[in-house]
Order: sequence, then C-alpha cells, then structure tokens
Amino acid sequence: MDDLSQVYLGNFDVEEQWARGEPGLPAPSTRGAAAVAAATGELALLIAAESDLAVLKHAPEPEMLQQLEHVGLAPPRIAVPEAMEPERPVTLDALDSPDLLGRLSDEATGGARLNPHGYSEDEARLCDATGLGIPMRDPDIAKRVNGKVFSRRLCAELDIASPPGWECETIDELTGLADQVRSHLDAGRPVGFKASYGVSGKGIMVCEHSGRFDQLLRLLTRRAERSGDGRIEAVIESWQDKETDLNYHFTVADDGTVEFDFVLEAITENGTHRGHRLPDSQPRRIREALTECAHRIGARLAGEGYRGPVGVDAIICRDGTLYPVIEINARNNMSTYLAGIATRLEAAGSTGVAVQIDLPLTRRVPYREVGGALADLALDADWRRGFLVTCAATLNAAAPSAGDRFKGRLHGLVAGRDAADAAEVERQVRKRLGAMGEASV
Repeated sequence: MDDLSQVYLGNFDVEEQWARGEPGLPAPSTRGAAAVAAATGELALLIAAESDLAVLKHAPEPEMLQQLEHVGLAPPRIAVPEAMEPERPVTLDALDSPDLLGRLSDEATGGARLNPHGYSEDEARLCDATGLGIPMRDPDIAKRVNGKVFSRRLCAELDIASPPGWECETIDELTGLADQVRSHLDAGRPVGFKASYGVSGKGIMVCEHSGRFDQLLRLLTRRAERSGDGRIEAVIESWQDKETDLNYHFTVADDGTVEFDFVLEAITENGTHRGHRLPDSQPRRIREALTECAHRIGARLAGEGYRGPVGVDAIICRDGTLYPVIEINARNNMSTYLAGIATRLEAAGSTGVAVQIDLPLTRRVPYREVGGALADLALDADWRRGFLVTCAATLNAAAPSAGDRFKGRLHGLVAGRDAADAAEVERQVRKRLGAMGEASV
C-alpha cells in the first residue's frame, strides 16, 4: 500500500454531527430517516479506487457489486463495523468496533488517509484511534465554513451577489430585524428562514406573510426563555422565483490551491435534493461566472484552513439573475459521487439523470428482486442507455422489525441517447419499481 491510499467513510450524517448543540428550527423526525442517511454511504463505491478501502454501514449485496463491475466501476475493498446500530452514525459504529479499528490501524501503518463524506469531531476521534491521516488540521474548520451565516457573510466580504436578506446569531438580533422582515413580507415578498446548520431541507421555513413570521419569532423566543440559550444562528432571505438549481464543485488541495471540477443542474423538491442532470451542459457564461466564484471562495476557505471537496448551491432566477452562492457545502456533495459517471456519459455521448426513487414497502426487498424487475433496462456496458442502481443499501434501511409500512429509497442513474430517451427509461423504471412496491404492501 502506498502513501496515497484512501479510507473512504460514508458518513452522510455528518451534518447532524455539526448541528449537535445548535438551536435550529423545530422539525419533526421521521422514523428511519437516520438509518437511511447512514446507509447512503454506499455511494462511496462510485468514487473509491480498487486499492482503497470503503467503510460502509452495510455490506453491499453481491448482485449490486456485480452490476457495478459490469459497467466498469470496479468496487474497492470493503469493511463493515462489527458493532452496527441502524440509526447510529457509521463513525460511531467504527469507534465501537475493535476488529475494524485494528484493520484501520493496519491501513494507517501503510500510509492510509481518511477520506470522509465530511469531517467532524467524531471523524477526528477515529483518526486519533487508528493513526489514519487527517483531512485537515481541525474539524471545527469544516463546521464553521458550512454554516449558512458564514456563507452569506463571505458573499458580502467578496462582493458576490446574494438574495436580499439578513443574518443573525441571537434572538435579540432577530427581534431587532423583525420590523425589516415584516416590511418585506407586507410588500408581498416571501422570505426563507434558514437555520445555519439545518439539514437537507429540514432547517428551512418559508414565511409568506408577517403573521407566519411572528408565530415563528414567538416560538423561538419562548424556547430561548425556557432554555436560557438565546442563540439562533440563521439567515433570512427573500424567497426567489427560481428557474434552475445548480451545484458546482471544486477542490481545495493540501497546498491550498483551488481546482474547479464541474457544474451540474440539480433537481430539488421543497428544498430537498432529488438528483442531478448529467453531464455538465450549462452555457459558457454560467460556467465562467461560477468558475470565478469557485476560485475566490476556495481561496478564502483555504485561508480558513479548510482542505477537501466543496459543493456550492446556486440558482438562476426566471428573470435571468444568477445568485452564485445560496449555500456552501464544504464536504462531499451528492454530485461528488457522480463525477466519474458524468465523464463516462459524456464520452458515450449520452444524457443522464441521477434520480432518487421512494417506494412504499412492508418487507425487505433484496437487490436481486430489483435487478430482476429491471433486467432488460439495466445500463449497457457502453453507457449508452439503461438504469444503474448507485445505492441499494437505503432500500431496506428504514425497515422495522415487524411488517409495518416504511419508505424504501433507491438511488440510481438513468441514461439515454438524449433527454427524451432518458425520460422514457426513467418512466419505465419508476413504473416497474412502483408495481414492485405495491406488490409488497
């Protein structure tokens, strides 16, 4: 093993770790949501090399690995914690698994470095326990630069256009902004209230009138009075009439240099990520504008001490306005796992869509059943047409011990000769999987 070997850690729940102790917005918890997030780490199979080691929540099903090999995605070596709890972060599973810790220590002896989805104090503990090389000197750096307040203030510092709005760090500051926010709302302009460390759409509340905002302010004020904690780090922004969601990706290297990677159109629903359109097809002017922003933002993050992948959410409004920074995600993004796939689609001259398919289920569904239902729609080895499952572990992650209904989630890639062909493949895939889900209920 050489000094460049990597230990990939699919800790998709890292945002939950950053949010610990932060007074965000009240949000209902969905049963099994934590287990599904943890299982999503299987996507690491798409980016780890054969010589790397991927630490996953669950051992992938053999048929899943076979379909990846069929299209030229040779899986890495795989390790699974022996002490696994479904809703516990995979990092904590690893820290509770002596056999796995021993294996990781052996990897570290050979010069291996941790390559996590994101870096928090828990991953720093894992490096301390095993000797694995660290992604950056301090996990607090990653948390700080992932805050939405940090993103907005960085835009002001760099003179990067942001939607009209405000930021605050305490209830007193929020109260002081209330009249300005009400005036904005009373003029018929909704606002988005975003907790600085909100996770996957759960930390966003859209207020369309001042009564709704006042209700939220009262709720947060009462909570602060009860707890004695007056913090509420949040951003309030004018809600935009957007036409296109974008995600652009760059990497801050160990020496602090910044490399722009790509920009993809993102598919979102109610603030939650649902997929991407592939490959990169943005106009040159958009790509150039985002490349410039990436280098400016990246230089600033490098100065903070951040190293690693960064994805930035941007939007294009219906009037053509580009807002280059809606949120900075200084970690792997869903798009990170699609970089190699996008390159293969482009080489094949194909059009693709990364999709998330949710199915109502009452029993565990093995991958071979999914593969059987979609056998004639499986992605061709030449990447011209078909469907590729990119994460199957999430399908049964939320399954209860009894036969109650749960939501199964499957991540995959649809490919076609053009956008219309890809849409037809997706329609057939969703129809067949939907029938499979109904049959299980």
